[in-house]
Amino acid sequence: MGQCSSSGGHGSQTSPNHRLIENLIRKEKKLYTVVLLLLGTGDSGKSTIMKQLKLLNGYPFTTEDRENYVDVMRFNCMTTINSLVIGSVQLGIGLKKSHNMELVQTFLPKTMCYDSTFAKREGMGTALWELWNDEGIQETWSMRSKLALDDNTVYFMTNSRRIFEPDFLPTDQDILHARLRTTGVNEVSFANDDGKEKLKIVDVGGQRSERRKWIHYFNCATAIIYVASLSEYDQRLAEDSKVNRMQESLDLFENLTSLGWFEHCYIILFLNKYDLFLEKIKKSPLSAHWPEYQESDDPEKAIDFIRSRYCALNKSKKMYVHITTATDTRNIEHVFGDVAQVRSVQLWMGHTDPEAGVMCECTQTVLPQDVGCIVSCSA
Repeated sequence: MGQCSSSGGHGSQTSPNHRLIENLIRKEKKLYTVVLLLLGTGDSGKSTIMKQLKLLNGYPFTTEDRENYVDVMRFNCMTTINSLVIGSVQLGIGLKKSHNMELVQTFLPKTMCYDSTFAKREGMGTALWELWNDEGIQETWSMRSKLALDDNTVYFMTNSRRIFEPDFLPTDQDILHARLRTTGVNEVSFANDDGKEKLKIVDVGGQRSERRKWIHYFNCATAIIYVASLSEYDQRLAEDSKVNRMQESLDLFENLTSLGWFEHCYIILFLNKYDLFLEKIKKSPLSAHWPEYQESDDPEKAIDFIRSRYCALNKSKKMYVHITTATDTRNIEHVFGDVAQVRSVQLWMGHTDPEAGVMCECTQTVLPQDVGCIVSCSA
């Protein structure tokens, strides 16, 4: 696509600037030999994985980055507790401590337009902490499948007092948990050891309104990393409360893998938020939300069911499945060691890691090292 050629045999008529531009274009095309697209629905954890990749490839968060995330973290806390308070009313639960109603009037803004001055009110962190520990809020959180609540709610609320301290500066884990909606396209490139080639990773917003931008990157993709949240099996879509989030992810995955652009692409499926899934499956049975699932709520069997749903929809010949926790740096580092075994990425990295594990064509799901792996051959 976009190849340049001379209009005739008179090379002397081609200007030096034109030849220079052509050489730069050829060099750029050769430089970016491997392009990975990070795709998935909103809140699947794509942006967190992108942050992890930057950290793992020598791009630490700067002081400026951390300062910029102060307001993001505080806004996350305030919107989270606000959603919980509203949800408690919607579910007919309400707050159990009368004193906490005063906290709502004093410390929660009337609108969700963030005001950094308002957020600096003395006692803000303690107020949010007390609201979080209200029995009514805890009951509301236990019924979160009926509400559109952030997956990082527990992290935000249990750290609220620290986050609202005057000298608060976010840690790496804070930034990895921070929720900042991706709009537009984010790209990052990493050079291999000899510096001659690069791996280019492209992350675009997962909300429905952002997906129209994806098509511009389809024809240059070497592989697709599709990120799906394991913990969303009982949740509803923020854009449409009637739609199950896992079903939305499955539908999008089917549409993507059936496109002609990806006929020769590798598909790498990240079943993400494994840590949240393990906690949720104890209290929210998969079978209650997916009647097709008739097994016990053993995590491995439940994951195998979810994996099989994606594998059944895959139109690509090559697919690799990994279980991930995007906020766990060690897990993501290990998983991307495995991703290096995909042929195109393997060529880029110049080596294979015999300890990284074996991946089959949609027959093995690789779990974190301390858990082992599930093997389930599919037809």
